[in-house]
Amino acid sequence: MGVNLQERQLFKMQRKTLEKRFSQHYEEMNDANYIIECALAVQVRNALTTEDFSFLAKDLIRQLFFTAEDLQATRHLCFFFRAYFTNEEWATVLGRLFKKPDEYLDLTQIYVPGVEKLQKFLSSGAREEEEDISIYAFFKDEAGKMQRWRLSKAESKLGSQEAFEIMHILSFLTILKKDGVRRFVKPLRSDFVTTYHVEKIGT
Repeated sequence: MGVNLQERQLFKMQRKTLEKRFSQHYEEMNDANYIIECALAVQVRNALTTEDFSFLAKDLIRQLFFTAEDLQATRHLCFFFRAYFTNEEWATVLGRLFKKPDEYLDLTQIYVPGVEKLQKFLSSGAREEEEDISIYAFFKDEAGKMQRWRLSKAESKLGSQEAFEIMHILSFLTILKKDGVRRFVKPLRSDFVTTYHVEKIGT
């Protein structure tokens, strides 16, 4: 039985356990592109919640960008990991991923402006929240059907536009599927919902 690293683990597991799961999954499957997509999903989790998942599995991610043989499937996501590298290291990474300058320039026009705007959320670390809040979001899936998604320990101080743009990052990922259908193709709307705990009195 393989090491499970899917949507439930990415958005439910505690940091220490999830980081260990990253290493175990890569050791078993040797799929660098899959791990990079998983790491980006966790950046989204960090941005939308009060939990600290900043730079999760940083050493592994750096290793993959420096040494993995084939990252063509995820090279367009490299910009989300710019903060993992020094300027000199970043030049090395780009040299490995892009053989032609035009390829790099084309992708920077698409991704870099958005990444720069959202980076502070993607690697923001832990925050405090006075209430127990969840995000209830709705996405259109690959088949055109509506999918509901819930994420607990939400960061309610995010603006609605910022939250929408962060959730849009999930549409870049190919690994989050149900019955072979990508779940997060297009974000539609989201709501922040406060959970109230009612104490039971008596028997």
